[in-house]
Amino acid sequence: MDEQIIYCCGCAIDVTARLTNGAEVYPNRPDLAHLPFWICDQCGNYVGCHHRTPKATQPLGVIPTPDLRNARRWIHLILDPLWKKKGMSRRKLYGLLSKKMGQEFHTAKLKTIEEARLAYLAVRQIEQDSRKRLND
Repeated sequence: MDEQIIYCCGCAIDVTARLTNGAEVYPNRPDLAHLPFWICDQCGNYVGCHHRTPKATQPLGVIPTPDLRNARRWIHLILDPLWKKKGMSRRKLYGLLSKKMGQEFHTAKLKTIEEARLAYLAVRQIEQDSRKRLND
């Protein structure tokens, strides 16, 4: 059985996570059944993997709670268009966010709802600054 130490946001500690698949995590989604996931057996929270890379079972960050997973989705809704459509490189954008956050930024490393709120506000500020530059 594959195991790995990963920080679990639900337990608020490093846990020994177990490698599983989408059939366990999303039993009603047969399209995800073959994908790898790391699960915390203590609380049931899980994180996906970099399945499209050579490191197919590398976790996509820390294990989030459902609320934190949802908060990350909201962040990505405004974050991704900034680097995909607005001409700003992803590296530059994440560098700006790291500066605003005071630490290296990546949504997958957000551990609390409070961190997610701060990240959301920082992304919104960058988005507004970007709009202002385009309109000037």
